[in-house]
Amino acid sequence: MSAGAITEADIRMVVERFYNEVRVDQNLNEAFSAITDWDDHLERMTEFWGSMMLSTGRYKGNPVAMHLIHLGRIQPEMFERWLALWKKVTSDALRPEVATEIQQRAARIASRLSTALFGAQRPDLQTLRPQISLQPYRSTPVFTEETIPRPLRQYHRLRPDI
Repeated sequence: MSAGAITEADIRMVVERFYNEVRVDQNLNEAFSAITDWDDHLERMTEFWGSMMLSTGRYKGNPVAMHLIHLGRIQPEMFERWLALWKKVTSDALRPEVATEIQQRAARIASRLSTALFGAQRPDLQTLRPQISLQPYRSTPVFTEETIPRPLRQYHRLRPDI
């Protein structure tokens, strides 16, 4: 994503709108009921999405550990609702190409987090990913003994402690 495609102000606005929706959503509000300091949570989520979308590096948390603490409140099917709500908010608030990018990242995050929390019990989040056509932008030929580049033929060794 180009640096000018989304701004920190866009991210803050999306995070605030999304969590306003979460707080009144019948399916998700229970999972978020443990949050007592919403200002802190919104700031942390803004830092998280800034790190995801702008590579700010300001987010220093551990999402899996944070969600494990509240595992009893989180159910596998909540990920589907979370992604649907995220898609609605981002589609309404952002340009289509920016919304698609942030939705794709959210789907990857949801899939990884769901797997970490629930393993095989997780829902199939593949169906929630935006439908995109993946086409390679470039392809290289399969190397043979004769065509392999010289740098790849040089001797490589791992450090002894690996």
